[in-house]
Amino acid sequence: MTPTEFKDAHWINRLAHALSNLAESQALYDDELYEMRRRYADKGNTSLFSHPSNSILFLYASACSPTGNYYETHYRSLRTALDKVQSLLAEHPVFENILRYPDDEQEFWIRIMAHGSRISLLNIAAGLMSRAKEVPNDGFVAVSSELNTLLNLSKEQDPVPLPDNLNVGYNVVLFHGLHLNEKIQITDEIAIVPFDQTEAFVNKDILADIMLPDIIKYNGIRSVGAILRPFRWKPFLSSGNLLDQETDWARTFFDEAQTFIKLFAIFHGTPVVCMMEIPHCINRSVSYLLGQPYHHGGASWGPSAYSSSRFAESNDLCMEALGEAKRTFQKRKSMQYEKYAHVISRLAESLRRSGQYQAEDKILDVAIALEEMYELDDGEISFKLKARASCFLETHTEERLKVFKDVEDFYKVRSAIVHKKKKQPSIEEKRKAFDTGFKLARRSLVKLLHEETPNDWNKLVIAVPNT
Repeated sequence: MTPTEFKDAHWINRLAHALSNLAESQALYDDELYEMRRRYADKGNTSLFSHPSNSILFLYASACSPTGNYYETHYRSLRTALDKVQSLLAEHPVFENILRYPDDEQEFWIRIMAHGSRISLLNIAAGLMSRAKEVPNDGFVAVSSELNTLLNLSKEQDPVPLPDNLNVGYNVVLFHGLHLNEKIQITDEIAIVPFDQTEAFVNKDILADIMLPDIIKYNGIRSVGAILRPFRWKPFLSSGNLLDQETDWARTFFDEAQTFIKLFAIFHGTPVVCMMEIPHCINRSVSYLLGQPYHHGGASWGPSAYSSSRFAESNDLCMEALGEAKRTFQKRKSMQYEKYAHVISRLAESLRRSGQYQAEDKILDVAIALEEMYELDDGEISFKLKARASCFLETHTEERLKVFKDVEDFYKVRSAIVHKKKKQPSIEEKRKAFDTGFKLARRSLVKLLHEETPNDWNKLVIAVPNT
């Protein structure tokens, strides 16, 4: 063991002992803490004590700030224990450096990702006490070690992995529409999980901003999933303001998550809605450990959350569809994907259509997608689409004839809508036409993404062999 390691271990053990003494002193004020929480709850200020560390900090501030014989006598044991904890905290090289010229409250700046505030050693003490209750066995030694590790990390040039993933956070995109039961890896870095597996770093009540309470209560939570990408972070501590430091806002990840959601929807043939983008989510317990109220980056509604009223609809996850979505997602940076990105958006949007004219709009979305994929110009569009789609998608005559007929049936409904014919198709006919057209468009898209686009569609039709 090196001298530095020995010094760290010695500091950890001394701090753990001081925290244990603080816990004994604090126990004398349990009734006071309870009454404090009850009094503020009666006034409707439940958010003030949304986490135990907040009420503990309030008690500590009361113990340290009042003057007069009653207060000095009433809080003497607690104040003595707090002074010892703060004194030991100040001995750590990181705190010693930033508290070189401490004021009476020994305040400093701390920033975690994009959030920063001015706090004192009392905040750290309250956070340690709250965190210790979450740790099994000897919690005071564990949290003292965790704090030491995080403080040492703040001096490193780059964040390194820490035990128990203490300094791993997540950028998160919430989506609705499919039931997930377990974590599924999409790439080496990106994964999807059920919403209830995000509770360590995403607040459950965040859904209340978008979803109706009954949907959340009876169906919504099960139908909400999260797309995650982890990142490592380290705290920044200083005697000065750190809020102006640059921070990665993870825009690239959010764009990729939007891409996957579209593919998820297309291959399942069901609406999958991007609900919310949430950057910089860290484990709330580590946030409290550093004396900070829990926070994440500013959550923003996803682009499809504004226009969708279909949060109540959801379906079970299909592993085959998931596999196709993952396979296609791997192509997202290719020129071929870029060429058909607008078609992918169009098809995903068609599934989310709502309102009085949704049946017609969905069919028109699919028709536009097909016309763009098969590069149809003016004149005989219907016939060209039938010929090109049947020859491109199938190799045997019977299968080609079926595709030819499917396109023909779809286009009859499309034409009736576009040309406003007197006899309009029924709702059932429109639904069937959309289903037929959407499946043809999806098959076409997959083949175009994973194979080269024909150089000349007319030559493809003429030259294709019959079997």
